[in-house]
Amino acid sequence: MTGLPPRFWRLLRVFAVLVLAVPALSSCYVPDDFLAEIRLARNGDYGLIFKGELTWAPLWADIRDGKLTPEVEARKIEEILQDLQRDGHFKTVKSLGRGQFEVLYERTGRFTGTRKVTFVRRSAEILSMELRTSGEVHIRTRNDPKLDMKNQLAANGLNSRGRLRVITNTAVVLHNAQDMAQGLPGFPDYTVYDWTITTSMKPMPMLIARL
Repeated sequence: MTGLPPRFWRLLRVFAVLVLAVPALSSCYVPDDFLAEIRLARNGDYGLIFKGELTWAPLWADIRDGKLTPEVEARKIEEILQDLQRDGHFKTVKSLGRGQFEVLYERTGRFTGTRKVTFVRRSAEILSMELRTSGEVHIRTRNDPKLDMKNQLAANGLNSRGRLRVITNTAVVLHNAQDMAQGLPGFPDYTVYDWTITTSMKPMPMLIARL
């Protein structure tokens, strides 16, 4: 390390300053007033539904702080609207203004070649299902993994509240559900796992199931 030229260390210091200067409200979606449901069967079939609101936090913050003209605000909202609509799993996307969108997302598939399913997307992950080589499916919710800013968002008026439900007939080896119920009408071997999610919730919901 001591043999590296001084210019290298100057560049490294500049890079570190730039990283630390990145605004806390960088790229992430914040869900609110939502119901998310996952169905997972022993054969690997899955379904994922999300119905509620998504807020693009950077745009919401800029609008709140009065940084944008009405024209720029409208253009940015339209760009995000079109970006979400490019994903065919979004059945409806409606702008509510202020960088907030009312959405309905539905996705079905089977864990064969697919190893990880994420919502909204991998670069802005809120909810994920990952099939690992052990044959276990890990279901987790989390904010953007690059950030830890829930308290800051809440302090500025942007909260995350909703419900998550996992319905499965797999062997669940670990979970932290707040409520459980056995059986559904016509499907007595399925178990229902429920969480009520808030901004300050800790730890975040997780469930590990074995196919």
